[in-house]
Amino acid sequence: MNYNVILKDGSVHINEQMNRFRLASRSTFNQYFYPTSYGEKGFSLAAFERFEAVEQALFNSLVIKPCQLTPVRYGTDVINEIGVCVSSSGQVPVMINREVDSGYWDHPVREITSDTKMSFIGYFDFDHTRPMDHRYARVVIVATQPDSEILGKHALIETQYIEFTVEG
Repeated sequence: MNYNVILKDGSVHINEQMNRFRLASRSTFNQYFYPTSYGEKGFSLAAFERFEAVEQALFNSLVIKPCQLTPVRYGTDVINEIGVCVSSSGQVPVMINREVDSGYWDHPVREITSDTKMSFIGYFDFDHTRPMDHRYARVVIVATQPDSEILGKHALIETQYIEFTVEG
């Protein structure tokens, strides 16, 4: 593995790999799969499904293989090998699912701290009928304060507040 930063717990940052994938995925959708002025009208489910296949190939090529991770279905599977942690010592905003994975991001807990550990699922945009931004990472909360009601729930957190790691 070719990593820059080894952390105290032995894990390593993969921020560069994850950001390259985020940008490649976003640009690919926006440039080649988003409706253009060349006659395409509105959102196309068929085009989005074709994009998902390309996105999986990008994820495999830019993250899975270089980081020597177990192949997974991007955006569907919880990727336990890719840890997500808050990049600062304070509280950061988060949208937590009201159930576990229901699509409603209105849980009353609205902030988390650096003691919250998460696993990556995929980048997230609320609306696939517009250009993608991949502003959020979709995660599952795997460790937090004892007896917390948010443990195991899916959450959305802005990419500016997080770092990605794998075990060293």
